[in-house]
Amino acid sequence: MSSVDPSAETIAVKARLDALGETCLMGVPQGYEFVRDQWGNKAPYRDLEPGSVVPRNAERMLGVHEQSQPYLWAFQIHHVASTRSLAVALATESDKSLVGWIPSANAAPVRPYYFTVYDDFDEAGERLQWIASRFYEVMLGQETDLS
Repeated sequence: MSSVDPSAETIAVKARLDALGETCLMGVPQGYEFVRDQWGNKAPYRDLEPGSVVPRNAERMLGVHEQSQPYLWAFQIHHVASTRSLAVALATESDKSLVGWIPSANAAPVRPYYFTVYDDFDEAGERLQWIASRFYEVMLGQETDLS
């Protein structure tokens, strides 16, 4: 497998997030039915969004002869909850589980990159949910020893 294909790392990250307990999706499917509390709020969940792979050195072009060179893979996780503090707590749990962890033999440790929190409103202006989005990056093509 090429060092620029993050499929193995995506699967590993998803499995690690699943082990944390809350629902973890990779995009909310149309018609998905969320578990709701007595007030109609959705149960907290994570939405993993795998990102792009780019050469570590931006001046380099992706070529067949460079498939084994290091690349950066970025991904983000949206932590969705009914309160800001719960969304941030989910993000903190993700950080504790992922930061410094090595998702495959082809990867370096996961590093945090960027964090933002925002709220989402319906058409009437009522707050629906809070979303804490955390961005991460992983160097691929490292041939890390996992033993």
